[in-house]
Amino acid sequence: MEKKGKDVWALVLPGGGLSCAIVVGIIAALTRMGAIFDIVVASSGDAGTASYLVSGQFDKMSVIWGLPLACKEFINWFRRPVINIDYLIDQIFGQDHKLDLVGLKRSKTKLFVSATNAKTGEVFFFSNHAHWRKWLDILRATKAIPIPWIYGKKVRINGEEYVDGAISAPIGANVQKAIDEGATKIIAIKDISGSGFSSFFLAVYSVFVDKGIRKAILNYCRNKNTCPQAPSGIDVFYIKPDQSPIRHTLDNNLEHIEAAKRKGSRIVENDAELRSFLEG
Repeated sequence: MEKKGKDVWALVLPGGGLSCAIVVGIIAALTRMGAIFDIVVASSGDAGTASYLVSGQFDKMSVIWGLPLACKEFINWFRRPVINIDYLIDQIFGQDHKLDLVGLKRSKTKLFVSATNAKTGEVFFFSNHAHWRKWLDILRATKAIPIPWIYGKKVRINGEEYVDGAISAPIGANVQKAIDEGATKIIAIKDISGSGFSSFFLAVYSVFVDKGIRKAILNYCRNKNTCPQAPSGIDVFYIKPDQSPIRHTLDNNLEHIEAAKRKGSRIVENDAELRSFLEG
């Protein structure tokens, strides 16, 4: 895909825990088709994938979405908390498959990753150009599911505490961020149906959390499938995967992960409308 005219291309990713395996396949297929993005906006489970894409290390991320995630060190149902976000960030991203923070900073692509301010419930978008030195903690924050038996920690960055970015920035908020940053052509991947925590569960759970997090959760329940009306001159193409081989948000079964990646690639390869959109 060669850029035409003055279009500014954006890729918008929704988050969703291990269900984001399908996004890895989608991005791999888009990359093979020559897609180049000026802006990437991501939350939660997709933030690591976006970071490796923007730093020029997507091949590493494709490897990470395999055996490194399909291990008991990362997810263990007989342990509390179930998911070890710190292992993912410090061991996998920080050592075994090291994220190139300098490459992330120097990239021409603008990357924005959301996190939820635990006190106010408002979204804050961190930038790879302004906040690259703290990027591993930013990834920790955007993935910090605020449920104690799953993870439950708050992450302090620049004097503020943050939790999971997806609850304050569902897909619509991320699309709006891309628009605000000047995108004119946007490819957005919608949440995978049935793969996340139900709105009912989250609404009930919100009674037991701090006021700011409760505000964000309830806002997410109301708006998780709401997308903004694109202004004139801005085109948005939504990719809506159907049921994923990943059975739930914390399903790190290796066969399911690999099947989801293959399915993501097929979605792009078989979508004639998407190919037409890419060709302008």
